[in-house]
Amino acid sequence: TTVLPDEAVVCDMAGLVLSLEVKTGDRVSPGDSVAVIEAMKMRRSVHASQAGMVKEILVNEGDVIEPGAILMVLAG
Repeated sequence: TTVLPDEAVVCDMAGLVLSLEVKTGDRVSPGDSVAVIEAMKMRRSVHASQAGMVKEILVNEGDVIEPGAILMVLAG
């Protein structure tokens, strides 16, 4: 699947996906927390950069991700 950059919610750090705060079909607004990542015992929320509907979630709770990983795809 080709994901346009403005549709992707990207995490800029490596870590463990502790929780997903949204599910497919949910509407998000800019700044909404969509996931919580843990790295080196620190928890960090990942926020939506734009408004949209969650079209697809590409990670699961418990996954270890790399920097730049696409967590989910939003549809306008």
